[in-house]
Amino acid sequence: MARHQKFTRVRVSITVPVSKADVWEELRQIDRHPLWMKDAVSIRFTSEQHEGIGTSFICKTKVGPFRTNDVMEVTDWVEGRLITVHHRGLFTGAGRFTLRGEMGLHCVIRWEERLKFPIYLGGSITGFFAKPILKSIWQRNLARLGALVEYGSDGGDYDDEYYDDENQEFDEEFDEEFDEEFDEDTLDGVATLERGTTPTRADER
Repeated sequence: MARHQKFTRVRVSITVPVSKADVWEELRQIDRHPLWMKDAVSIRFTSEQHEGIGTSFICKTKVGPFRTNDVMEVTDWVEGRLITVHHRGLFTGAGRFTLRGEMGLHCVIRWEERLKFPIYLGGSITGFFAKPILKSIWQRNLARLGALVEYGSDGGDYDDEYYDDENQEFDEEFDEEFDEEFDEDTLDGVATLERGTTPTRADER
């Protein structure tokens, strides 16, 4: 049944003039995400570990007048490269951060979400209207992340410098591989989490 559910897809990306290693050092600190995610009010861990596969937490989220507790679990963690979380609260689906860089000169940060909105809140219709709002918020979140890594600030004065909605430096082959893998991970992960168990990966990459 989970394989036939429709997800709202939101993707944003940005290039920052810092190394992938520096971005990763900030991104891996989940408890610091509210510093640059303006829609994340606070994070409370529900697992003993605070990084890696199996890390679980509740993110108190606020978008305009709407508030919710986003229950999440890390289901993929490739050191220095990517983090995948699955949502299993009011909204279900998965989100993934991916980093790409070249010789320490710059880093491309990509954030993609597959979200399913509950039927009683309008389902995919609500997802359709929410998509541009979420995309705008998350694009600026990435701008704040870039500024936080480069300048040590929350990015308040650098949003325009980093706001690069048209940036898509990922080659088509990588895009196709990513989309296929992400779609499979999302659907399998949601089905597994709905059964109350933790997804496992078939490979360690």
